[in-house]
Amino acid sequence: MPIVLEPGGAIPHKAPPLNNAQEKDFFAILKLLTYEGLWEGAGNIVEGALTRIDNQGPFMVNGSNIQGQLNGVNGNSTFSCALVVPALAPGRVPDAGNQRYVLNRVQTALADSLSQQLVYTVNGTSP
Repeated sequence: MPIVLEPGGAIPHKAPPLNNAQEKDFFAILKLLTYEGLWEGAGNIVEGALTRIDNQGPFMVNGSNIQGQLNGVNGNSTFSCALVVPALAPGRVPDAGNQRYVLNRVQTALADSLSQQLVYTVNGTSP
């Protein structure tokens, strides 16, 4: 099954719309995201001056809940969300080329989530 991006419901704990500086910061750190970082467990993966990308913990069993969030905001800080299914985790995607492809799909899901204001699920299996 190819890797597909499935739009879902509205982003919970949604932040106010990003300003230009926040959006620029997010797209800069989005480029720094790594495949390994998607699976490191809960916590910050990449942090910029104004935004960060966090792993909010498991989605399903061994999946990942990856979120773009505003720095310095308590409460409604989430502006982007991608849920990555366990079939795309390490061990199931053994080679670097397919790991890069999974990472690219997650980056695209986070960007689409920002623009559409929806949670995206990254679903499928490694090619």
